[in-house]
Amino acid sequence: MNISKLAFTALLFGALMAFGCSSNGEGDGGNGGQAGTGGQAGNGGVGGMEPACNTSPQAPPALEDACTALSEPPSLANPPSCDTAGVDSVDHQLTMLVSVKDTNIGFNLDAKDTNSKVCSGGSNDGNACTLAEDCPDGACVFANASCIQGGLSSADGDNGVDNQVAGLLPVLAGIGSNLDNLDAALAAALCVDPEPTFDLVIRLAVSETGDCANAQLVLGGAVVQVCDTDSDNAGTVCSADGDCTNGACADLSVPMNFVSGCLSGTLPISVPISVPGETEPVPVLVDNFTIAATADQAAGFSGLFAGTVEGDSAVALAAVLNPAAVDIVGLTFDILQSLADEPSTPCDSISLVVDAGGVAAGGGGAGGG
Repeated sequence: MNISKLAFTALLFGALMAFGCSSNGEGDGGNGGQAGTGGQAGNGGVGGMEPACNTSPQAPPALEDACTALSEPPSLANPPSCDTAGVDSVDHQLTMLVSVKDTNIGFNLDAKDTNSKVCSGGSNDGNACTLAEDCPDGACVFANASCIQGGLSSADGDNGVDNQVAGLLPVLAGIGSNLDNLDAALAAALCVDPEPTFDLVIRLAVSETGDCANAQLVLGGAVVQVCDTDSDNAGTVCSADGDCTNGACADLSVPMNFVSGCLSGTLPISVPISVPGETEPVPVLVDNFTIAATADQAAGFSGLFAGTVEGDSAVALAAVLNPAAVDIVGLTFDILQSLADEPSTPCDSISLVVDAGGVAAGGGGAGGG
């Protein structure tokens, strides 16, 4: 199906504006509900490839949703620490990723606040403001300039880019596409046979008080490491002490919320995901990686993963959907840039939410704390 660039741009702009609950980005959104967990994608091919899996991974357990049962939405702000000293950890092998088709998720993935403004420049630089006259020799701008001005808040979700990929479904339909190829690629990435291109284990230790947990990430069989707090480049992903200036390379352990069985929080690193492409794996780097999932140390986990994908990674992800979707992403970035709070703020990311699940695979040793 052919569509003129003008009509295509209008359709794309309309789809993006469907996220919004106000025209200027200043309205307070409510908290969106947790999306339900979908089933594992089937063994269909990706593009023109052969069927994805000879052997699919074990399906995640059917768990009662502990996150939606909470009186308030699960917090994505990590606790400062969690004492799990002497507690055995459990490995949860990721076995399911399926894209969510609903934009109304309720995550503020870019962690930007469009309700607070400050003076930029001049004698009142940094002071809170509401009107231009509050900053006589400067400008009154949003405290965190971002790409969410205008229509990029979920209709019933927190301010922020929540699940923009799903918002593009009407535009993808215009080129005869949907998210099936993405789901097939995600399923193929988790295959048991052939070997997975994305092998993720969440090594989880829950505190004896049961209100928090420490999580380690094991990618491709190796624990993710970062430069320790003594390093000048603390928090940077590393593989040896030589990667860290004036410090050491140590296993990453992320304190997370664990409330009534709901595990939630944000990972402090970008997570590399590799999905099968037509001829070779496609690397995709996911930022602002958030988790809100029911976790059972005896069974596994089930819930939502979310994040933002920038620049080249977004283009690579679009190519998995449909070669024509690369142009959609380019136009999306152009529109986001035109809606930015500050013209200098780069608007080159697209957000994605997936249903995720995994099985408890065994102990990983005593947790730290």
